[in-house]
Amino acid sequence: MTNNIRYEIYDAFDEELPFYLQSNIERTQLMCSHEPNWHENLEIELCTYGSGYILCDGEQHRFAEGDIAIISSGLIHYTGTSEQIKYTCLIIDNDFCNKVGVDYKQVRFELIVRDEHLKALILELCNIIHINTDICRRAKLYDIILRILIHIREQYSVDQLPDFYHIVRTEPLKSAILFIHENYCRHFNLDELARTVYKDKYALCREFKRYTGRTIVEYTNDLRCHRAVALLKSGKSVSEAARLCGFENMSFFAKIFRRHIGRLPSDFINR
Repeated sequence: MTNNIRYEIYDAFDEELPFYLQSNIERTQLMCSHEPNWHENLEIELCTYGSGYILCDGEQHRFAEGDIAIISSGLIHYTGTSEQIKYTCLIIDNDFCNKVGVDYKQVRFELIVRDEHLKALILELCNIIHINTDICRRAKLYDIILRILIHIREQYSVDQLPDFYHIVRTEPLKSAILFIHENYCRHFNLDELARTVYKDKYALCREFKRYTGRTIVEYTNDLRCHRAVALLKSGKSVSEAARLCGFENMSFFAKIFRRHIGRLPSDFINR
């Protein structure tokens, strides 16, 4: 299994729906990415067929048909199997959680539960999302998501994260990635990043490369270029998109953009 860890960002949810939903994800021993990932959002998985496991912050937990995994914010996790497994994955928008008062970052949840009521809510969500002719479709989907959040908060949450959660080996890596995502729009150097998240910049570089498969510079430039694509599509000029994404030199921006995106910035201008 590779050591690469993906940091996933879900910040472009559908304008109408505050969640991502993917049904019938199938995994076999040969059909797995083998890359643990983590993100800020709350994630819920319902196993609908077969059996496997969930690796969560280094601990492996059995995950079988009927089980529901409630994956708290920031946990490095991976769903795998040595046989075959199918599951539904629900990822809920951070802003929606905040608006309804479910502070997902300040609590952790029981990881594996068996709950027929929660299972029924998830299956109802899967059913209604495909009924585009229902005039109350959006309202019903919001209602179900809200009931899911209320249920897991009341039944399966632990109010305080354990101390070890903040001192695990991967915490400096997480902090570095979060720093990059919060500061990609301006110039910063390795010394500043190291002072913020780690004592030794050389150790940070080694750990970053080991877990993400990319150097800090490669990761930062890739993020900046993808953010620039979104700005260009929204109507920003090439020079403005470059400036807002931390590029101070236009020729360098064009060179790096083409390397990471495979096209020129002007190709994305909204005409």
